[in-house]
Amino acid sequence: MKESIIIGLLQNVAILLSFAMIYENMWLKNEDSKNLLSKIITGIILGCIGILLMHSPWTFVPGIAFDTRSVMLSVSGLFFGPLPTIIAMLITAAIRISIGGDGIWMGLAVIVSSGTIGLIWRRFRPNWRINNSYLELLALGLIVHIVMSACTILLPAERVFHTFQTIAIPLLVIYSPATMLLGLLMLKQSKNRENRLMQVKLYESERRLNQILESGNIISLMLNKEGNITFCNNYFLFITGYSYDEVVGKNWFDLFIPADAKENLLQIFSNSLRNDNVIKNIDNQILAKNGKLLFVLWYNISLKSETDEVLGTASIGVNITESKNYENKLQENNAKIEFQNIEYKKLNEELLKAKERAEEAEQLKTAFLNNISHEIRTPLNGIIGFLQILQYDGITTAEIENYFKIINKCSDRLMGTSIN
Repeated sequence: MKESIIIGLLQNVAILLSFAMIYENMWLKNEDSKNLLSKIITGIILGCIGILLMHSPWTFVPGIAFDTRSVMLSVSGLFFGPLPTIIAMLITAAIRISIGGDGIWMGLAVIVSSGTIGLIWRRFRPNWRINNSYLELLALGLIVHIVMSACTILLPAERVFHTFQTIAIPLLVIYSPATMLLGLLMLKQSKNRENRLMQVKLYESERRLNQILESGNIISLMLNKEGNITFCNNYFLFITGYSYDEVVGKNWFDLFIPADAKENLLQIFSNSLRNDNVIKNIDNQILAKNGKLLFVLWYNISLKSETDEVLGTASIGVNITESKNYENKLQENNAKIEFQNIEYKKLNEELLKAKERAEEAEQLKTAFLNNISHEIRTPLNGIIGFLQILQYDGITTAEIENYFKIINKCSDRLMGTSIN
């Protein structure tokens, strides 16, 4: 009997391994595994695996055969989800009914409880993969097989105690760890699959990033702790006029930074690496091979080793030479316009003062003319008036002489006004 038990266990282990292989090669790799047809097909295959397990049993108690369908169904519920697991449960339940025997009700209860516990665990423990997954799987195995032990009450009464006494320890000692091991194997397969997909996505992201860096007007640059260039892209070589061999391994500050800015930028670089506080955004001038000055706007990050040691910097730069030159021209034009505005302001102030002086002169002129007009009209009116009187008849000689004296006085006054 012991030999048959060992053979049965080995057969069940082999079948469970095939179950894990199906999970990896059919479920994980199949991009359409989430559609209805794939789930139905998977459920049928799981049901067939359950049939194989049921036809590779071993006997603990005469008349009562056992297999690892409980392990398979609970893990199926956890990894494959409701539809495939329910189909597998229905198929294995139908086969168990066809087999018959005293253990039929216990067998059906084990099928239903195992798959259901796996589904419940999947539903209410969604983060079981993240923290202490091995403890989660072991707990799942213990609960499934504690319930399985309790299902012995469905056996004929005379067999309940003896069967429970016989299988309780093997279920907890063998089946529960087996559930954990199978779950860990499938979890590792899942993580390996995720890692491979992440590697593919990472490779694709790197490829696209390289295409962007090579095709766009973007500079890519890496420096080590000494400030030596370890990498640069083709666009950087294009705008500076250097070849790759002329640049890589050379000191960035010696080759590209103007002398008047070198000391300051080198100090900033050294301090940022020493304090692990790289300045994210900075713009500065660099020298091309022909001596032309280029303006570059940088975004910088620090490069670190696995032990978190700072190894250097990685920078993405944008050539802003044209916009910077345009900005400088705008500033120059603004300065000229501002200077002109100042000159215009001064001229306006002078014009305003001239206007005020002109208005004042006009007022003086008006006052002068009014005064002159008064001074002229007064004697002139006297002259005209007395000349008209002299034309009247009956004027005596004495009156005429008097009138002429008055006319002479007015004439003298008028002459005096014109002279003044």
